[in-house]
Amino acid sequence: MLPNMVVDQPKNTDLPAHASSLPCRYCCDIFAYRGRAEQQRPVVRIMLAMNDAIEQRAQRAELATVVLVAVATLLLLQATRVFVGYLVFVVDQSNRLELGMISGGVFAAPLLAAAGQRLFGVRRTLLAATALLAMSRLAVQFSEQPVVRLSLAALAIAAWSWIFLSVFASRRQQLAPALLLGMLLDITIRSATITVDLPWMPETLDDLLTLVSIAALVISLLRAAPPETPPDASGAVVQLVFIGPCLVLYHLLFLNHGFAQLQFDTSFPIATLILVGLFILTGPFVVTSHLHTAVMPFAPRGFSGARAIILRVALLLILSGIFANMGSGWNAVTQALVLAALVNPVLGLAVAGDARFLQQRPEHPALWFTIGFIAQAALLFMYYSATGSTAVIVVAGAILMVAPLIAEPRSIPLRQVKDSMQRWGVVALVALIVAVGQWWTWSEPETGAPLQDTLTVMSWNLQSGFARDNRWDLKAQARAIAAERPDVVVLQEVSRGWLVSSYTDELLWLSRELDMPYVWGPASADQLWGNAVLSRAPLHDVDVLHYSSTQNLKRSALRVGVATETGTVWVIATHLDNPSGAGAVRFAQVNELVEFRGQRNPAIVAGDFNAVPDSDVMAALLQSGLVDSGAGFPSDAGTSDDGRRIDYILATPDLTLLDASIVETSASDHHAVIAVYALP
Repeated sequence: MLPNMVVDQPKNTDLPAHASSLPCRYCCDIFAYRGRAEQQRPVVRIMLAMNDAIEQRAQRAELATVVLVAVATLLLLQATRVFVGYLVFVVDQSNRLELGMISGGVFAAPLLAAAGQRLFGVRRTLLAATALLAMSRLAVQFSEQPVVRLSLAALAIAAWSWIFLSVFASRRQQLAPALLLGMLLDITIRSATITVDLPWMPETLDDLLTLVSIAALVISLLRAAPPETPPDASGAVVQLVFIGPCLVLYHLLFLNHGFAQLQFDTSFPIATLILVGLFILTGPFVVTSHLHTAVMPFAPRGFSGARAIILRVALLLILSGIFANMGSGWNAVTQALVLAALVNPVLGLAVAGDARFLQQRPEHPALWFTIGFIAQAALLFMYYSATGSTAVIVVAGAILMVAPLIAEPRSIPLRQVKDSMQRWGVVALVALIVAVGQWWTWSEPETGAPLQDTLTVMSWNLQSGFARDNRWDLKAQARAIAAERPDVVVLQEVSRGWLVSSYTDELLWLSRELDMPYVWGPASADQLWGNAVLSRAPLHDVDVLHYSSTQNLKRSALRVGVATETGTVWVIATHLDNPSGAGAVRFAQVNELVEFRGQRNPAIVAGDFNAVPDSDVMAALLQSGLVDSGAGFPSDAGTSDDGRRIDYILATPDLTLLDASIVETSASDHHAVIAVYALP
């Protein structure tokens, strides 16, 4: 014992997390009594200086860990969108067994982290995983081949899971706020790029941002210096199973600009402000979710902090669902707001808390995390197979409601909470400045004058921005449209934020690129996939028909009036069901379409009908009084990748056809159709 040291008084319980690593077991007592200068001899002052140096080094390592995980999460989100998007189009959505097997293998990769940590240790596993993430993400940015990009993105997803589990084993208290910081960075970058991720259509600035991100990843890794012996290796970890469902809700709702625009019926800048605002308001739940101090009223005995918050929010979610069914105004927007308050505390509790049963063994963190990761893939697969079914969102929310029954918070020093709040405040302020700046400078395409003598219509199935060779290139599609100078553009298979279709708001981007206002006709239940009409002339009286029967994805028709100097021309955009054996379904849909048009004249009906010219579907349309603009095309003229003519522009006889053609392009798996009409 050091001479004249007072060690028989109670020890200070609010000590830094690294106190156990001080060079002397009595340094804790020294730290507690540092204010008594009269009792400090030179040797004590030296030890206090050593303690300060250790504390500063620990704080720098914590900050580096936060930066490491935040940037890795940003790169993960970008890689996930590349992987899921290319998976659907390279493998093909019809091969659902193969899709499930590939995605299952990728999302089961976290299991390898346990073996890596046992064989090489936490530090080496983290080094290898970070290097793999950096190299694979960099290669995605500069490669062009879809299969290569798909494979590299899969490696990046696996590498992120190994980084997560390595940090969880060494500095788990930094994980939750770091994850949220990465998501907020993602929202900020995608707001500035109008939702286009950096890998999709890379230009110089996109490449530069990617290089800066990877440099920050590598530098933070070198400064993080995780210990070889994990200090957080106690406690059960079954609560890690909730990470996957949390990520589902982040993908579908809280990182999705298109969802915010459509659900709140607002502009892109306001939608960005809503998303950023939700993160700013609920972010502190993640930072403080492990504290016992925030006791909530009306919570069950022993339920405080995050557990009480989650229980109360879960109750609100249940009530909102009941009230929504009663028609009381608690609609999807209200439920989305409630879910936003639910998912962040669950994320914090899952990462920073402890399960109340199942003792931990080395492989258990990877096991439970993998179960949740695979659940994420399964939930997303079910969601898009059902064309954006809200039932999957309800299931994910219900899973999160179980979290407070399984997990409970663990205490950490208040200094770490303060540091996390400061970091969160800095990033939140930057995100808010970007969002406000975008709102301040935003402008919508201007509506032109009513059309005069002629009307040029273009109809095209965009395949959600993917070209015939499966490359995603919305810019090439925009160039193909602009080259034809159409007055009205009818589009099918347009995504406004589907994860399986690049996650880009394609209609918003095309509208700004072509300087043409638009109207939207959603087909999916979440309103993020469907048909659209862009026009240089004013549009009015918009209506949408959702077909009552379908065999594959849900389908719809969009009707809108186009202003001309001689009156309104009605334009109807549609996309009928596509399976080869769905002829009866298409026939039922086309009968609904004919009724939807009614007696509106003059009218144009355009789209992808998935039916050849001599089919009963096209016969029904011709019998309703419409004329096929492609009737004079050669018999071997085709618009689909298999050579069939299934895309049409039809019009009522009072519109005189002046010209019609097929625009051969490889920017989609369909060719576009052009028709020029003289106005009556």
